[in-house]
Amino acid sequence: MTGAGGAILARRPEAMASALYRASGGQGAMLLACSLCLLALLLRLPSPNQQLEYDEVISILFARQDFGRIVEATAADTMPPLYYWLLRLWHGEGSSLFMARYLSTILGVLSLPALYVLGRRLLGEGTALLGTAILALSPFHVFYSHYTRMYALLALLALLAATFFLAWLQDGGRRSLALATLATGLALYVHPLAFLLVATLDLLFVGSYLLKRAAPLQAGVGTLLAANAALGLGFLPWLVYLPGQVEKVTRAFWIPTPGPTELVRTAIVFHFHLPLPAGWLGPAAFLSLLLVTVTAVELRRRWLAALGERAGLLALLVLALAPLALIYLVSQVRPIYVERAALAAAAAYYLLLAAALRWLPLRPVAWALGALLLLGMLVANVYQWQYQSFPRSPLGEVARYLAQEVRPGDMVLHDNKLSFFPAYYFAPGLPQSYVADPPGSPNDTLAPGTTRVLGLSPTTPEEAARGHRRLWFVAFDRALAEAAAAGRPLPNKAALDARSPGALQAHIGDVSLYLYRREP
Repeated sequence: MTGAGGAILARRPEAMASALYRASGGQGAMLLACSLCLLALLLRLPSPNQQLEYDEVISILFARQDFGRIVEATAADTMPPLYYWLLRLWHGEGSSLFMARYLSTILGVLSLPALYVLGRRLLGEGTALLGTAILALSPFHVFYSHYTRMYALLALLALLAATFFLAWLQDGGRRSLALATLATGLALYVHPLAFLLVATLDLLFVGSYLLKRAAPLQAGVGTLLAANAALGLGFLPWLVYLPGQVEKVTRAFWIPTPGPTELVRTAIVFHFHLPLPAGWLGPAAFLSLLLVTVTAVELRRRWLAALGERAGLLALLVLALAPLALIYLVSQVRPIYVERAALAAAAAYYLLLAAALRWLPLRPVAWALGALLLLGMLVANVYQWQYQSFPRSPLGEVARYLAQEVRPGDMVLHDNKLSFFPAYYFAPGLPQSYVADPPGSPNDTLAPGTTRVLGLSPTTPEEAARGHRRLWFVAFDRALAEAAAAGRPLPNKAALDARSPGALQAHIGDVSLYLYRREP
């Protein structure tokens, strides 16, 4: 190379290297982001070892109904219909459990580019990539990305809504606000706790104004109010069913009032999910709280030192903390605190954690914390893949055993709906039913309207035994142990024992099967 340009590069070869790095940086980051999506897909592929839960069967059975019947079933339940409609379009009346779960896999993987775009907008490329990598490996997100429920869809819509809403705050484009409103409106038809997303975005608007002390409040408050009004109008059709759903949640729901223990549990769930292997709970709690503390300290230091990053930090703090704070406060009046509804908040926290690890001045400490986090997430993911205990008991194996052993004229009675519905999914031709939960109890969550749509109504031990020479009784070991700890027999088993004593016929995983023979 000759001339002035060649002379400059000859004198400063590092300039050429810098220029080449900048030229390839965008392609390298995009390649890495795509690699993370591929890794996320591999981790989230439904595993044949993952046992089927009651809630997943309810989703599949709902999706087998036509769209009008789905509305009827969900109106009697506690969830809006959108996820079930989507599952209906995706899976229909199919019998492939892999495909039913694969919808959540796709939705979960799509959350990665959504988080990457959000993180890059707020804190730059490096933090976005590291936060996306944490999300890709997160056992919390991995589990709900192959779980046949609406949580992966809810998280994706929340991340999209937040990304478009921030674009509106920064650029003022009404198209961005329209897309944010659309994503939020869809989320309201996915899960009732999506009202937290509406409140979080409104708090994000207020926080932006307080930080900048500038135009957003005066120029945008009317537009934001119009967007909220549009959300209200869009949700108006479901308001017909909302009072009945609220009454159902108020009358019977299993969630306790949260306290400090639930906050510690949330920290563990965000990092490693639950349950964990024996002996790992204590170290997981310690590491989770340590990472939260390090993140808080480092973000405070950065906040005080770098004014230019405050807007991004504030936005992520609102997205990560506001949903948890709101649901915690509401739960002091009406307990609704469930971590799985805060998957998007966990994703925002991963960006904050990534920023703290990147900015931590003590690099050996940052690398050590990152290595421990990686190790813990890998152990937790492997454990989740292999977990086969309540509520993920081996009920497919139970159903196959019963299909071989049940004779003509036999009846199978499940102690409760949690074992019946998975067994019914695997062996729908078996003569089997279940005992309803005590009315008004915390477990009484299956509405009569739902059972009417599904055509799977409960029975009583007396009715199940009537007219059958042999009756199989299926119960979780956990229920038997809880009854024994309370100093009494399991009520449904006791009702059967009063007629004629039963014998333990098989023990599969943590499920016991008793056989009762009617006296001639």
